[in-house]
Amino acid sequence: MSWRNAYAILQRATEKAGMSAKGISTHSTRRSLVNRLRKNSVDKDVIRKITGHRDNKGLDPYIDVELDEVKSAIATL
Repeated sequence: MSWRNAYAILQRATEKAGMSAKGISTHSTRRSLVNRLRKNSVDKDVIRKITGHRDNKGLDPYIDVELDEVKSAIATL
């Protein structure tokens, strides 16, 4: 499937669900997937396998670190 077809399907599904498609993209859904898996303690190697990234260098830009995670890490000191 081409990127354009995937994008069109995503846009139609978003609109069909009654949501605004503004800001929704294949990239944003991939980022959401990566972060949800990480928050559910899925190993990075497994996430890379799912997303097709060859290494952490390609995967790391998708990972968001939340403020509560930073606070929890600091609290361990």
